[in-house]
Amino acid sequence: EWFNDSGLSDKAGDYNQPNNLFSPPNLAAGTNTLYFTVNDGTCTYNTSIEVSSSGAITSPDRTWNGSVSSDWNDVCNWTPAYVPTAASVVTIPDAANDPVIDGSTAAVVNSVVVEQGATLTVQTNGSLSTEGAVQVGILVEGTLVNSGLIQTDQMATNYSSGIELQGGLLSNQAGGIIEIENSK
Repeated sequence: EWFNDSGLSDKAGDYNQPNNLFSPPNLAAGTNTLYFTVNDGTCTYNTSIEVSSSGAITSPDRTWNGSVSSDWNDVCNWTPAYVPTAASVVTIPDAANDPVIDGSTAAVVNSVVVEQGATLTVQTNGSLSTEGAVQVGILVEGTLVNSGLIQTDQMATNYSSGIELQGGLLSNQAGGIIEIENSK
């Protein structure tokens, strides 16, 4: 079930899990925040998602919490609990488990900030792409380790850099590729 409030009392609609369909009867014009509880077998968490009145899902910002593992694709490692998408502005703070984009993952986000004390690792055959309308594609205050592919393509008119180091470290390992483009 999906709800209009974080207390999970005002029902917004029904979810048909076998068909992966959500039927909201009354979405207001514009953007709506819907709340729900998820249990994926590993963790149970309350989360929210932004949905337009047309039913399109918009992706709010994501912050790494690393509460379960270093797996980029594990929803339990993100707040709110949803793996980032191309619309997500991602923040990686210092956490017990630093995120790893493994060799089977092609992560695409709007932008990334790797905060002081944090490490983001892109493994061989893994990739991280930023495709946002912001000034900096990847801001590194901590450590960014790349053995795979990092691509930045920023389309903002005020775009200044693909990767910016602010006291951080970029370690491009053997075989690591970095591509910086600007489509503005």
